[in-house]
Amino acid sequence: MGYCPLLKLSFEPESKVRGVITKIFKENFGGAWSCWSSVDDETMCAWLKDFKAKYKWLEKDEANIKKSFNSRGSLALKNALFKVCNGEDMGDWIGEENLEQLKAQWQAETWQKISMINKKNRQSQVGHNVHSGGSITAREHVKKMRVELNREPTNFEVY
Repeated sequence: MGYCPLLKLSFEPESKVRGVITKIFKENFGGAWSCWSSVDDETMCAWLKDFKAKYKWLEKDEANIKKSFNSRGSLALKNALFKVCNGEDMGDWIGEENLEQLKAQWQAETWQKISMINKKNRQSQVGHNVHSGGSITAREHVKKMRVELNREPTNFEVY
């Protein structure tokens, strides 16, 4: 059991935390959810409870941990479903009936239109806001945040 890796990433790397969340939802995936926000409240509470069984944090940090759990979980689910949609993952963890519903949704004309629009938006084009500066170290990120906030940023704000 670890102490709040979401606030103190020096204890555990980000990828391990996201891996734990991914394992939790893959072991307990019981719907045709196409994104994190479509997961019902009962299931979301169960996933968070499983996460709480693996990590401990101070009560005062509960709201920030839940926010961080949802942020990391959303990204992990998006990536996992992308792999299923593109055939990189068979999606056995989704369940046969739910997988069929998701495939039907992904093939629907409205989904395809939105997918094409998003694909075009992600493509680098002159005159658009494109991130091309590369990655910076956490230390550099902290320095920039110190200037922006005019104070020392918290670990939660940094990570």
